[in-house]
Amino acid sequence: MHKIEIPQINGKDLSESRLRFSRVAQALLGLIGVVVIVGALTTPYMAAATLAYGLMSIGLLNRKTTIVHARLMGSAIALDLGIVLTLELQRHAINTALSFSLTPMQQAHIAMSSIATLLYFPVVFLGWQRFRGKLSASGMRWHIRLGISAYAFRTLGFILMFALLEQKIH
Repeated sequence: MHKIEIPQINGKDLSESRLRFSRVAQALLGLIGVVVIVGALTTPYMAAATLAYGLMSIGLLNRKTTIVHARLMGSAIALDLGIVLTLELQRHAINTALSFSLTPMQQAHIAMSSIATLLYFPVVFLGWQRFRGKLSASGMRWHIRLGISAYAFRTLGFILMFALLEQKIH
């Protein structure tokens, strides 16, 4: 019998790495399908927000592979911030939010999404420190706590986002 030698990188065999990548690739392909459907049924902004939320969800599930986690989360956060900036520049979103002319569900969407957006900054800073190997165990705990909080607020904001369709329908 021949023993099959499996190549290793950093002490981990490549078969595990390939399997993890395959799962990420499958999740990304599924996400693209969902984004296309949401985009066809709603607005381009909601499609982009769905893509950002999906990338964030996949990134959250891939915490063990640091580089995949960092790339997915960084992409999701950059896309989310880009949507906020675009909405502000094109629709003066801050003035609309502060005018309180929206329904309570729409205002709740803005509140939850705003909190998530504010939490992104310390999460990214701590994540970058972790990626560079300069984060203490305490800092890592804060990264996780703030990250989970940002994701929870982002989840609520994502669900409440569909209340904005009411404005489009009427």
